[in-house]
Amino acid sequence: EKCRRARRAVMRAAIAELLALLAVALSASEREALFASVPANGAVLAPYLVPQNPGLGPNPFATMHGDSWLSDTTNYVAPTTNTSTIQRLIHVEGQCYTSAFNRAGDRLVLLCHTIPVLDCFQESSACSLTTGTKLVLVDRSTDVACWNNPSCQTFTVLDSVPLNGTGRAAGIYFYIDQDDNAVVANLAALEWYPVGSDTTSLEKALSYDLSSYMVNGDDMITSAFPAWDGLVWFESNAGVVGTINLGTSAVKSWVPDGVASDQSCPGVNCPTGIVKGFSIDSSGVYVITNSKLIKFTSGEDGMPAPAWSLAYDRGSAAFTCDDPGCGSARGEPTGMKPGMQSWGSGTSPKLFGANHDLVAIANNADERIAITVVTRSTGDVVCQLPVFPTNASATTTSFVGHLDSLYAVNDFGMVPGAGGSGAPGFVRVDVVAGQCVPAWNHADTTNTGCLKLSTFTGLVYNNVATPGALSSALAEAGSIVVEPLIGVACTAAVAPIIDAMAGLIVDRVTADKIADAVCSVCTDFLSRATCLACKTVVKAALPRVADHAGEAVCGVIEREVSGLEVDGSVIGRLFVDNYVLARDARSGALAYKYALNNGRIGELDGWTFFVSNQIGPAGELYVGTFNGMKVLNDPTAGPHVNE
Repeated sequence: EKCRRARRAVMRAAIAELLALLAVALSASEREALFASVPANGAVLAPYLVPQNPGLGPNPFATMHGDSWLSDTTNYVAPTTNTSTIQRLIHVEGQCYTSAFNRAGDRLVLLCHTIPVLDCFQESSACSLTTGTKLVLVDRSTDVACWNNPSCQTFTVLDSVPLNGTGRAAGIYFYIDQDDNAVVANLAALEWYPVGSDTTSLEKALSYDLSSYMVNGDDMITSAFPAWDGLVWFESNAGVVGTINLGTSAVKSWVPDGVASDQSCPGVNCPTGIVKGFSIDSSGVYVITNSKLIKFTSGEDGMPAPAWSLAYDRGSAAFTCDDPGCGSARGEPTGMKPGMQSWGSGTSPKLFGANHDLVAIANNADERIAITVVTRSTGDVVCQLPVFPTNASATTTSFVGHLDSLYAVNDFGMVPGAGGSGAPGFVRVDVVAGQCVPAWNHADTTNTGCLKLSTFTGLVYNNVATPGALSSALAEAGSIVVEPLIGVACTAAVAPIIDAMAGLIVDRVTADKIADAVCSVCTDFLSRATCLACKTVVKAALPRVADHAGEAVCGVIEREVSGLEVDGSVIGRLFVDNYVLARDARSGALAYKYALNNGRIGELDGWTFFVSNQIGPAGELYVGTFNGMKVLNDPTAGPHVNE
């Protein structure tokens, strides 16, 4: 029986691959009809058979993007019915960016960050004054019955270790290798932590200090990935590309011309800079810099060398750099659009294609970015298609790649790391007969993260946000400085004033007078507080507490403040409705929408962060939130795999 099942699985895979190849010559409508007519095991789309990188754990669980093509496509089931969805929270006191699984699926590894001021909202932790990063090890249940029982505990946090890096140097692009080691960047070091089934703590087993290969003291590792030949490749913020031979410990590196004398490197304006991950197939490594897409191969000694290079439109210096991530470039002209991470492409190279022959990026053109598709073998441009509204077009979200289709979202104006949604735009683009053809387009406002496509459900999953009514009202007062109104500061300074004023004043202008008194104190001690915004948030909170009790009002303020300002710059909007939204990959029709706020606007566990969605072995969907990782699974949907 096992042999028969195995033969059937092989035949289904071969048929699906053959149909995918035949589909290249068909029209878009014919392709849709073809894929809709060949479900496997009840699946909606043909399975996507990304080659297994021998240096990685099993597809699609060993990286944030699932595999070394960065496809963001899984053949596993995912939630389809919001009424039956079970919601869980892995609370780790941090904003969890990425997740991956060991080979057995019984260990989940998270990369989580703490961010100054924002952590003050978390009830179980003190306010953080510095950015921190940690790797977290979680025991994950493999019992299907437990997953289908809302009261069953499916996760137990086992251990965490602090990392020294910040931003990309903190290992957002970590991976789990074929031997169940989590491999993570830590400043200019690359570190290995065993995460096998018997692991209960995180102990560093191996470390490579790569600081001597960095361009300067500010340069750090962006990401790392294993190749088919066993080499481990790495890239740096300034643009260094290197390899490590784990057998001999030999390190080889390629350094871009002129980078050592470029004072903008490794900052956001650095033309050779690398802020995104890279992709790998059996023929080479694909790296996106702030100005070029480059394919690398390595010689017999492991030395990286460009096989081809494609300069793309990185846009002009049309903006002033005022983002918190600008660093030394703050106040300088830049082409980094609002919501982006650098002056250049915001996408990692996406390997895709029914013939396994294409790679796609988005450029950074001024008015409208263009999805740009090139051949993997030569780097020749196949087609380009401008997307999203004029002068409000950008993306920092990796595409989804499935056969000859790409799915992309607009992130223009999104607030990285703080959950403010971007300008509208969610599109599917097909490559048909050498042309980039729009298939569908919707005005969804993406909040954070990267997309995921399940071939089993036929849905592509996204995070979106829509402002609430009170959020809109509060926005009229401008951004709200929350530092004097949260945590210990609120309880110690604001609550006594509210209590005193509420006890003395009983007329209908109580809220105004209390707000005036609170505002006066705030501006006395913290000049950054704007009186109008301070009064607005206090007045909005007071009616929600019957007796105007100070601590209760502080609690409302903490949960439902509408904005955040640091050094005079707005970095986020908290007071929004957040959803997981899924559309039918074929038609674009809305198919699933699940509220993450549990019916409470501003509920912090549902505030999605700058994260990668992930789909696990039980068909569970992971969404990074403000204080951990929210997990959604639908017992009516699975678990099933399309194979």
